[in-house]
Amino acid sequence: MNLLEGDVEDFDGEGVTAERRARKIALRLNKTDESPLYERVRTTGEASLGISLNELVTQIRDYVEPKTGKLCDLGFEQQYEVFEIYFRSIKAVFLEQWDTHKSYILKIVGFGGLMKAFYKILNLVMRKYQIFNSENRIKLLQ
Repeated sequence: MNLLEGDVEDFDGEGVTAERRARKIALRLNKTDESPLYERVRTTGEASLGISLNELVTQIRDYVEPKTGKLCDLGFEQQYEVFEIYFRSIKAVFLEQWDTHKSYILKIVGFGGLMKAFYKILNLVMRKYQIFNSENRIKLLQ
């Protein structure tokens, strides 16, 4: 898709769709060593531990929609950080499930549930702690 649509330099630009933002966030989460989803986003049709790129993009796309998304007031880098912190917190609390093929946490059903809870957890952390970081998310999730 990027080859056909051209490269994007500024993901905060007006012409960048939610789909492109979500895809960039997903790929970056997959390629960044410190990311909890490092090498956990399947970019091919292979069945392995992790979530498919298509599913991850589908789950975060509505949050990053430039005009109507719940994270539309944040810039691209802030949106990326919010998701990275969220997944780092989930991994910390559910480490055993995160690293096993038998767990549903990185399968469509479990991951979909995590994403449905994402914005509610974000709001609860902000109300209770006023700072959105991994430590406060972990406290809330535990």
